[in-house]
Amino acid sequence: MTLYRPWAPQWLQFDPTTLDLPQCTVQALQDFWPWTTVLKEGADHGNLRIRLYTDGSWTETSRCGGFAVILVLESGTHSSFFGAVCAQTQGKQDSLWNHAGPPALRNEQYAIASAMLWVFQSLPFLAYQAVTFCFDCLAAGLAASGAWTPDCALMQRIRDLQLWLEQAAGTTIVFEHVKAHSEHPMNELADRVAKAAARGHLRDYEPPVEAVQLILQEDLSWIAPTLDLRQREAIPFARGGLVQWEPDMNFTPFQLEAHHVIPTTTKYVGRQASSSMQVECVAVSLNVQGLRDKHRYLEEQFDEAHCNLVFLQETKSPMGVCSSKAYLRLGTDHQKHWGVGVWVSKTRGLFTADGSSVQVTEQDMYVVKESPRLLVLEITTAGLRFVIFAGHCPHTGQRAAASQFIEELRDTLYPLRGAHVTGNLQYGDTDATGREVAAALHDLGMWIPSTFSSYHKGDSFTYRHPQGQLHRLDFVVQGGKLEVCQAASSVLLYELDTGGASDDHWAIRAHFRGFLPQTGEQTKIWRPQYDRVRLLSQEGKKLVAEATQAYQPPPWSTNPDEHCHHFTSYVQALLEKHFLKQPNAPRADYIPEQTWQLRTAKLALKYKTRHRSNLWSSLLVRAFLQWKDDADFGVSRLIVKHGFLYQLASTAIGVATNAIKKGIRNAKADYLRTVVRQGGPRPTDILCHLKRAGVGGKKTRQPQRQLPLLLDAAGHPVRTRKDRDLLWLRHFGKQEVGQIEEVKAFLQREHQPVCIDQELTWQVEDLPSLGDIEAVIRLAPKGRAAGLDGIPAEVLRAAPGHMAAALQSLFTKASLMLRQPLQWRGGLLYECWKQSGRRCDPASHRSLFVSSVVGKCLHKLTRRKIQTVVNEGLHEFHLGARRGQPVQYPAAYILSFIRRAHAQSRSIGILFLDAEAAYYRICRDLATGLIETDETVTAIFKRFNIPPEDLHMLMQEVQEGGMMADLGVPATIRHMAKDLHANTWFISPHGDGALLSRTSAGSRPGESWADAIFSFVFGRVLARITEIARGEDLLDTLHADLAEGPFATKGGGDEACASDATWADDSSWAITDASPLRLMARVTRLCSVVLGQCQSYGLVPNLKPGKTALLVRLQGQGAKQARKHYFDHGPRSVCLADVALEVEVTNHYKHLGGMVETTGYGGCEAKRRRAIASTAFDKGKDLLYLNTTIPIGTRSSLVNIAVTATLHNLALWTPAGPQWEKLCQGYARLVRRLLTRPPPHPRRFRACGHRLPPASPFG
Repeated sequence: MTLYRPWAPQWLQFDPTTLDLPQCTVQALQDFWPWTTVLKEGADHGNLRIRLYTDGSWTETSRCGGFAVILVLESGTHSSFFGAVCAQTQGKQDSLWNHAGPPALRNEQYAIASAMLWVFQSLPFLAYQAVTFCFDCLAAGLAASGAWTPDCALMQRIRDLQLWLEQAAGTTIVFEHVKAHSEHPMNELADRVAKAAARGHLRDYEPPVEAVQLILQEDLSWIAPTLDLRQREAIPFARGGLVQWEPDMNFTPFQLEAHHVIPTTTKYVGRQASSSMQVECVAVSLNVQGLRDKHRYLEEQFDEAHCNLVFLQETKSPMGVCSSKAYLRLGTDHQKHWGVGVWVSKTRGLFTADGSSVQVTEQDMYVVKESPRLLVLEITTAGLRFVIFAGHCPHTGQRAAASQFIEELRDTLYPLRGAHVTGNLQYGDTDATGREVAAALHDLGMWIPSTFSSYHKGDSFTYRHPQGQLHRLDFVVQGGKLEVCQAASSVLLYELDTGGASDDHWAIRAHFRGFLPQTGEQTKIWRPQYDRVRLLSQEGKKLVAEATQAYQPPPWSTNPDEHCHHFTSYVQALLEKHFLKQPNAPRADYIPEQTWQLRTAKLALKYKTRHRSNLWSSLLVRAFLQWKDDADFGVSRLIVKHGFLYQLASTAIGVATNAIKKGIRNAKADYLRTVVRQGGPRPTDILCHLKRAGVGGKKTRQPQRQLPLLLDAAGHPVRTRKDRDLLWLRHFGKQEVGQIEEVKAFLQREHQPVCIDQELTWQVEDLPSLGDIEAVIRLAPKGRAAGLDGIPAEVLRAAPGHMAAALQSLFTKASLMLRQPLQWRGGLLYECWKQSGRRCDPASHRSLFVSSVVGKCLHKLTRRKIQTVVNEGLHEFHLGARRGQPVQYPAAYILSFIRRAHAQSRSIGILFLDAEAAYYRICRDLATGLIETDETVTAIFKRFNIPPEDLHMLMQEVQEGGMMADLGVPATIRHMAKDLHANTWFISPHGDGALLSRTSAGSRPGESWADAIFSFVFGRVLARITEIARGEDLLDTLHADLAEGPFATKGGGDEACASDATWADDSSWAITDASPLRLMARVTRLCSVVLGQCQSYGLVPNLKPGKTALLVRLQGQGAKQARKHYFDHGPRSVCLADVALEVEVTNHYKHLGGMVETTGYGGCEAKRRRAIASTAFDKGKDLLYLNTTIPIGTRSSLVNIAVTATLHNLALWTPAGPQWEKLCQGYARLVRRLLTRPPPHPRRFRACGHRLPPASPFG
């Protein structure tokens, strides 16, 4: 082969001493050994190494460039100069090195390519222990090594050449960076030789023309796999490097198991061999008297008490649920004074069964009753049902309210009954409320451990009245099927500090041990957590590269499902061994040690002075006795001494409490400021540091959510996790025409190949080359959720080259055999609240699809192969699926119509179309051609309520190959797209892996093909609309003349039809007319055409307010008559009799992120932009923008990143007018706040603010 043919020996005869060299290079050349000696030593000992120093040169003034390669032989500790390769590139007429791009970078790339060519020609007569390429240009060297993405087709060829060299050399290939102009002898030599070559002084040391032409003209992408021994059986290579396979080949039999597709984890509650289990639970009840800023403080203390459950009264916190690191906290509305809460430990679980904690989540809970004084929860897990409640009964002085509360409690908990309520341990006098509560608990079958002397130890009082009386008001009660044994205990927690100013409530702790007469199991979807930071560290990259390089793909005859399972298991084992993240890994703790020391001292003081807690009530009794008996009982002396000590201790405890509260607040703020200071010198470093610390992401959102409630289609609450799973499978499955099936039955289905409607002729560019796979791996987004296989994108990106080699056989098999693994056809579908509508309504949620990252790489790879067709096949303003065309284009299109109409005093009407669940109500077969059967397509059309008269037309389009065939997509790629959309499925995260929904419609939002599939189908709809609208003369005609602009005078330039402007699924049509009546007739007819055609293709226009709407401005003669004719019926809307619909008419509309008015961007958009920018500034002002510990340059850069970016549509504004001035002034105020130093005493500053002169405008 040409590449292995030895070159003429001129490179060996290169004499570096003829050049003007720096002293370091001269000295190094003098220290070198003769190359013959080093070569012989290396051959004798088998340790010959070669170093190739590369450099490029470019002179702007002379427009000349060149490159150089310096060859250095090494053996043991000896080195020698072996020769040089160099050539002139730019400035030489017959040079083959003439690629477009930055000349300096291209010459660096040419140097690396020539160095590889030299190594190839030396392989027949030299055997190397290692080959090292030394480069000083990172963009060229790292791209050649595979660490960076190639910037052009030439660099991809060099990368393919490097992969070929790895296989051909059979030795270690190393790329090493050498800093330029750092007095490195050989790098300096390469620099001088490259400059001399660029001037044309060195013409006899170029690589052979044949070798250069080979790598620049031939396709090298598949040469490396043909030489890779690991791929010999994995890919069916024939002689000459051809790929030969049988399309109808039968794979080795393999049956997927359910856990292969949907991995789950099962935790057994209790011993499987037993019919009962031992249960242990610690519960605490406490009147907390407000939770503000004390959550973390109390959590630490509850953890010290080993609590499973915490019941709180007087929380004085908003209603909702919040998940912290330690507890799942649920609470009711406080109505300023009350509020009760239930906290469930996330570390110890709801209880422990035979020593193992039983964890529950929000999805396991159902809120039975919620009120300011009562919260009743039903928790179903592992086949067991638990009811827990927190209540705050009104005191005896409110008998009516107390009776109502007890009756409400009795009605809610009545199904549980049967046990003894109170025991023999009495404290205080009974009252009517107590007797009523005891009767209710007796009816409910519950008992109070703290009233039994055999269980409760120590004092019984839990509350001190302001007048000194002690009462027993707080209880933990228990009922149900738990058989409590003698190990139960009840005790007061005097050492637990509520952080309040008053010290009159104490927590009661009950410790239950007993037996439940049943066992269960918890089965959940397997969702592992890996250390992603370590994966992308140098150590992690090395581990992944070594492990992936050792991977041996299975033979070609292996079933794709088994092949996928083989690769997945290998990577999972690697992750489990080296990168598993510990569940209780430490997090940042912002509470300083002195705060905890102060708490310990405070509790110690309270404990030591507890005997004085009832001092004043005791002295009062003694004083009355002294007065009664006229005797000296020493009251005065006791008041002088012990009263002083009491006040001293009380004051100290109060000061300590306030200091603890203030310390917690300040410590958190100081911690965040420290994070900012230590984040790094660049704004991006600081933002990354903040994100890792949990600031700026979910921490900026409200942690409090609504209490768990979800309603099914009948309006009934969903009680269990299983019911929740079924609800989401039905809800989202309905959108994609899905059918719920058992996973085992789904896997037993025989594979049905896709319908092949055209002869397939495969080309090499249709197949996934190593470069293609590397490219999509590098595009895999970091930090995203992994699919069901648990493989994160970081493990792929840790070693893109080795991962590409490991995956190529599987990707090739899935492509050529039109059979991707079943594991990649589905994934998890999470529900996500839309931030509008009722949260309990499933219709207020959208779906987020999470699938295998590896499968997504294959999908993205095939999607990238049709990007040219997408760019050329859609009309000029059908954007969203195109690359490099921003959302401002369609927005500017509509604004230009509005401004033109305003300038010419013409009436204008704009129709904005919004379709319901547009990406889901798409028949995939309309885009790809028939995937499975005609019956399936017909069923989809009927489900979408497509009129019968349109069915024949749509079926004809499907039979002809769909829109992709019309647009010229290669048949091979089109059928690959068919396979990617066949037999698709999804599960919900709430199930146990037993059920899935098999879908047959929709473009699968979240997948790489979603935008293309939807755009192909929607493009056909838009084309039909344009065809009808042009035939009826509904659209404007523009005259395009490059000399005059898009709105040339009539008769000048070329005519163009002003059709729709579309971004993804948002379309708009603009019509102008001099006559208001004629405009309304045209625009209403256009509405009918648009909505009618959408219905013909199964799309349902969303006619809710703010969705599909008509923006109209009528002016000129006939405006009043048009308004009276079209809007005299009442509501501001137009009635479309031919389609039996009504479209809202508005004077402003939110279009592609901007508020459009009848005059363009006006007051609404200016006000909205100012508000968004101000909100973004306020969110980070204390932490970042007004933090004077951060340099002003860094803060201003952060403002540009986070605040200025909110004004993303400035390019669409006309920089003049009052609204533009308001927008500028609003931004100037934010900048002024950034530049102004905060006053040291804000209150004084505000107090004297009325004396300050008015501020001058920001210049």
